[in-house]
Amino acid sequence: MVGESENRGEVQRNGESESNHDDRAPMAKAMDWVARITTAGLSFGLPPLLGYWLDQRYGLGYLLTLLGFGFGMFAGGWQLMKIARDAGAEDDVSERK
Repeated sequence: MVGESENRGEVQRNGESESNHDDRAPMAKAMDWVARITTAGLSFGLPPLLGYWLDQRYGLGYLLTLLGFGFGMFAGGWQLMKIARDAGAEDDVSERK
């Protein structure tokens, strides 16, 4: 039964059939990637900018800028890892077909 469902591009999980293949239009797939990449870029860039603005406003030197930089690197890296994991899962599905 599992072999049959894999041939149709479906996976059985907890008794439910789930389609692995993406029927969206190419533009919808492209917009999904644009959203993912934009999120990663903003995750890298916004925390240091916010830290800089707060430093200038409250006269804290570069303390919050550096903290924002550290947080931005962590958040941006997390987003890139998430993108890579999702892309790897998509590649695995396309190789099964």
